[in-house]
Amino acid sequence: KECDWSSDVCSSDLHKRVDGIIPMKVGYYWVYLNTSYDSTGLQHGGTIDTIKIVKDTLINNETWFIFNDGFTRTNRSDGVWFLSSNDGKPRLGFVNNLNDSSCTAPEPNICNYYLKLINKGFKLNVLGTTYTLNVYDWIFPNFNYPVGYKYYVQEHLGVVQMNTYVTT
Repeated sequence: KECDWSSDVCSSDLHKRVDGIIPMKVGYYWVYLNTSYDSTGLQHGGTIDTIKIVKDTLINNETWFIFNDGFTRTNRSDGVWFLSSNDGKPRLGFVNNLNDSSCTAPEPNICNYYLKLINKGFKLNVLGTTYTLNVYDWIFPNFNYPVGYKYYVQEHLGVVQMNTYVTT
């Protein structure tokens, strides 16, 4: 087995090209270390979280993957899609094109959450290896919500980092 530093995706065929932003195959998993920092930069605590693809299913002749976080996802040519927990309808999540965004929580005549691709080609060096990442911003335009999220995604590997930040 090989594991990649970024999210400990472990698989014997990890480095083969996988179509889509997030590789999807039953048994794939990502192990994340969740940490928090105070205003001085001092790290507090740390918990481990594992996201795993537990099974697949056919929906309208298309393979979808069920994750242990409760979401069902698939890769399509325009990005990663998920089934909404509100109404069961497919929603576009991670998009492929720079400055495109997806409405992840639509309401009639309004969109409550957007996931926008703000940087394609962000370089991150870890232990002498440079990774090229897509950076997504999760936006809450219709709420007085003081927190935002940035997702750092390595195409064909998945989410390697998520940062929460204060917007006020």
